[in-house]
Amino acid sequence: MVKPYKVMTNSMADVIQPKDYVLIYKNKSNGDFEKGDIVAFHKSVEDSITFIKRIAAVPGDTIHAYRYELVIADRTIPHDPIFEMLVTTDEDNEMDYSSRRYFEFLIQQMDRKDSLILQYSNIIESGNGLVVPDGVFFMVGDNAYESMDSRFWGFIPKEQVLGEVFAIF
Repeated sequence: MVKPYKVMTNSMADVIQPKDYVLIYKNKSNGDFEKGDIVAFHKSVEDSITFIKRIAAVPGDTIHAYRYELVIADRTIPHDPIFEMLVTTDEDNEMDYSSRRYFEFLIQQMDRKDSLILQYSNIIESGNGLVVPDGVFFMVGDNAYESMDSRFWGFIPKEQVLGEVFAIF
């Protein structure tokens, strides 16, 4: 089955631009998705918003977090300054008003018990990696500075993947 979606953000730029349409092939088995595939998914069973991101890590991959980047299987993903504020422990960290509002929005969006932000803080301090467990993917937008993705939400269950993007127009 094929389903069209209109993309409204630039989180996948330069590959997919805002207002582009993508076609999703919905019959692909969840076990067939691979690292690098661009897919449509819902964050959770309760969430009706459809997101388009790239699978950056699959079960068994190790994610190494550093202050300004993630490294997943030798691919470096930069953090934006807001992400740095989320993981920092510096009490003197000053934010301007718009950054503070965005920060507060991110905190509201996170499910605290599942949030990787908290785990990243520990990984950054310890230098250890985080292994992606079975049954989930780690999704990241190609335009990492403009993407809300697994860096904020955590892992995405395979069952939440709707299908793979196979056409952009």
